[in-house]
Amino acid sequence: MSSFNKYINGTDPASPVETYGYMRGLVKDPISGQMVPMVNPSTGMTTKFAVSGDPVNQIGWVDAAAADRRLMLSAGPFNMAPGDTQEVVVAVVVAQGSNPINSISALKAASVTAQTTYDLGFDIPSADQIASVYSRGLDSQIELFWSGELVGDVQYSSLLNEEYHFEGFNVYQGQTEVGPWEKIATYDVVNEVALIYADVVDPIAGGTQRIIIQNGTNSGLQFQRLVGYDTFTDQPLVNGHTYHFGVSGYHYDVNHMVEFTDLGGNFLGYLTPVLESPIVKIEEVPIASPGSVTDTAVHISGQSEGRVIIETIDQAAVTGHDYRITFADNGTWDLIDLTTGLTILNNQTNQSGDYNYPVVDGFMPRVFGPEPGISGWSWIGDRWMTGVDASLPQFFGGLGNGIDFFGSNVGRNDYKDVEIRLSLTATQKGIFTARTGQLLLLWLL
Repeated sequence: MSSFNKYINGTDPASPVETYGYMRGLVKDPISGQMVPMVNPSTGMTTKFAVSGDPVNQIGWVDAAAADRRLMLSAGPFNMAPGDTQEVVVAVVVAQGSNPINSISALKAASVTAQTTYDLGFDIPSADQIASVYSRGLDSQIELFWSGELVGDVQYSSLLNEEYHFEGFNVYQGQTEVGPWEKIATYDVVNEVALIYADVVDPIAGGTQRIIIQNGTNSGLQFQRLVGYDTFTDQPLVNGHTYHFGVSGYHYDVNHMVEFTDLGGNFLGYLTPVLESPIVKIEEVPIASPGSVTDTAVHISGQSEGRVIIETIDQAAVTGHDYRITFADNGTWDLIDLTTGLTILNNQTNQSGDYNYPVVDGFMPRVFGPEPGISGWSWIGDRWMTGVDASLPQFFGGLGNGIDFFGSNVGRNDYKDVEIRLSLTATQKGIFTARTGQLLLLWLL
């Protein structure tokens, strides 16, 4: 700014000359009607900036008399030829404390952030918001679902040397569709990061305060939440009443992590910058008779110990078509709309049975794959041998996954069907090996 000026409603500039005078930092003399220099009553010096004191600490020239103010912020003058262009960047900064005075401290802190963002050319990391949040109303309950595309996401800033890794989801309830928002759950990655602290501006105290900014518990990521209580009333949800919820994701900066301890040296968490994405909002109504919202797909062909659960999320989007899920040898699966012949989902890998699945045509297919490893054992003929009980799940405790018994670099998904033949004529390769006083027989087929 080159000047800042004010006048009360009703004393607005009456001519171009007066308007330009206010822009230059002058004021109108009430007696002569001329535009004259402005005087700072605290210093007695002329100035181009009205009420330039510090109202928080009551220092200097402050505007103590309330009135209907008109404010004028001016920059210039600029010498411009016909056809010239002057680019102007404006930031509208909003902040609020607990009263008008400490709101100014909050506003100044927000203004610094806005200025820093501009100075960096807006080249700052930002957390993408969650793509999809769904809900369904049940009897005195609301079930929330959200998509998991943020998992594994990393945001970089070369200018700030920042590297933000995705850490978790926050679930909120809103008192209205625009808030205020109360955090009701956090689901975070299982790692060394749990509680994250930050130094934030306390508008009441007028300084910074170190607080928990993200309260992860290493609970593991989830993509579903069943809500039965209103956090604002601490009462069960009421059927027919509209409730507001939202979900966000948050990242932490791995390049500026500092361990935070108490006075006794006990580790409390990490102090590091955090990015939290905008809250994706949704409203839902619990209903007394929601009907059937979950079903199990029918296994029609092939060998399988898995299952598919169908969750109806958006009843209005359900088509009534027939669908089929097929599995490939590499473990991926496709969802085919048999009515249209179109493949809706292909090369899907998730068989965990969690809720991190796409919602298509109003429903979510949750695929539960069988537990990798040994499915079972059987024999043909007279069985004259048994297993030594080593607390393994098959063959009387003597058959199980090697990775669970003595360690192995062979993963569960690498196992094959095995047949051992004991015959006077049919030969096969076998190896005896001694280990910790035991004799192990390994068959190589």
